[in-house]
Parts: sequence; C-alpha cells; structure tokens
Amino acid sequence: MAKGRAVAFRGTARDISLGGVFFLARHVLPIGAELVVSITLPGQDEELVLPGVVRWQRPDGMGVEFEPLGEHETRALTAFVASVTRAPRGRPSSADA
Repeated sequence: MAKGRAVAFRGTARDISLGGVFFLARHVLPIGAELVVSITLPGQDEELVLPGVVRWQRPDGMGVEFEPLGEHETRALTAFVASVTRAPRGRPSSADA
C-alpha cells in the first residue's frame, strides 16, 4: 500500500533480496512513491511489513528498494534468499505479496 493513503494492490514478487524486490503487477506506482510491502514468504506464517520506494518501472511491474529493515525482517529475508539460492534449478523463486 502507498504511504499516507489506502492504495492496495496485489502482485507477484520476483527477484527478492535484502535490497528490494521486483513486482509483476498490472498497476504500478510512480517512481519515487513510498510504500509498505506486506509479504508472507513461502514456508512462513508471519507477514513481513517492509517499507520501500519505487525506483524503476516497466509495463509489467516495478522495482522497489527497501528502506532500512529491522533485525527480524533482515533475518527472515536472508533465510529465504539462502533457501532459494540452494534450491534445485527450475524451482520458482517468487512469493505472493
């Protein structure tokens, strides 16, 4: 959702890392828009709430850079990225957001 107003959208997270994420989405926010990403990573029950800024866009989605993350969020993302890196080829590396 965009900070300061109730604009929500669903997208598919791709290429997620500690630095940010690319969202495949029908609707994109403008470059520079601040937002809060609410995401549940595969294999986890707890939703992560990650502040970010739209840094780039293309017709099928947008790139979001995360703002500084807390310890819990950093650990969860690090564990997820490590598990995807170790996953056999062909396994999808995405999460629903």
